[in-house]
Amino acid sequence: MSDLDADKHNFGQLVRPMERASLLFFRKPRPVYWEHLFFGKGSPLEPIFSKIGENRKVDLASLLFNLEIDMENEWLGYSKEILRSDDPATGQHFYSFGVLLAYAYLFCIRDLHKFNLIKTKTHLQVIDAEVVLTNLILPNESVLLPFKDVPFEVCGLNLLTDSLDDLTPSQRQSMFAGYFDLFALAFCRQKLLLEALDNAASIAPIRVIIRNTKVYTGHLNGNSRIPDLLSEEQIQIERGDVPYFFKRIGDQQLHWISSASGSTSSVQSTESFKVDVDRHAQTPSVLIGSPDTIEKKMAQGALFLQRKFGSSDSCEFSWNGKKLLLEPSELKNEFTGSYFSSRKKS
Repeated sequence: MSDLDADKHNFGQLVRPMERASLLFFRKPRPVYWEHLFFGKGSPLEPIFSKIGENRKVDLASLLFNLEIDMENEWLGYSKEILRSDDPATGQHFYSFGVLLAYAYLFCIRDLHKFNLIKTKTHLQVIDAEVVLTNLILPNESVLLPFKDVPFEVCGLNLLTDSLDDLTPSQRQSMFAGYFDLFALAFCRQKLLLEALDNAASIAPIRVIIRNTKVYTGHLNGNSRIPDLLSEEQIQIERGDVPYFFKRIGDQQLHWISSASGSTSSVQSTESFKVDVDRHAQTPSVLIGSPDTIEKKMAQGALFLQRKFGSSDSCEFSWNGKKLLLEPSELKNEFTGSYFSSRKKS
């Protein structure tokens, strides 16, 4: 059997470009519901995020909800082409990255490497979102930043700069401005967000990636064999597919498509992947259950980003009409009176 090409899943299914009404669309033989909900025009989340940011006068919704999605059924949909721009990155691009980073961290969206994004004239637009509502610990798990075996050359930020070391103080500040603007709005509209997610959340499958595609490719090439393949992985590899697994919100069971007719089966044992599998497809109330939950996540992510960017700057931002002070290892929020620190206690 030859190397896996173009991420074939579920009996050789591929994303393919096609023309519809003289326009270019991409036919996606997988769930597109989550792309509609989190990034689509007409999403119930769009009006909630339709507000001008405090730290930069840009409508937050305009940086997120731009996909035209047509859902045919649970496992088939179409997405209209987003035009790419090769113009140099601007301050708004870095601001939009901060907005997206906060948004992905808030709603726990993973696998946002640079091949799942398009750089437009004004912002980075997500074009593929399959792994959502995973209980992320830190914002780099979104893969917008380097994470584990995802190097900088593959992460989302690589569309704007060649290295973390190349970031200027102004670019870092723009990213933090977008990050705080998104979280400040989510903090104030937490009830609306939770209500929208609870009402919209369907039984649509949520993808669970237990290994990166390159791991499977290495296995097939004989370069790095996988010693602990699940039997369900082995079956899919033998039929020429990149193994594809999914869960549904609140479900503890991992599933896969086991027949060409679309029948599904449960994975018998997730073995060493159980901890990671269990945190996928969480209910919205677990992830954004209160404004306090959102503020704590914001602070944890911001302090991590200060370390990740190697920043020694002290910067002041607005947060719902009050000051928010970010220092190398401390964050103070005047709106809530909260203080957060990453310093180790003596």
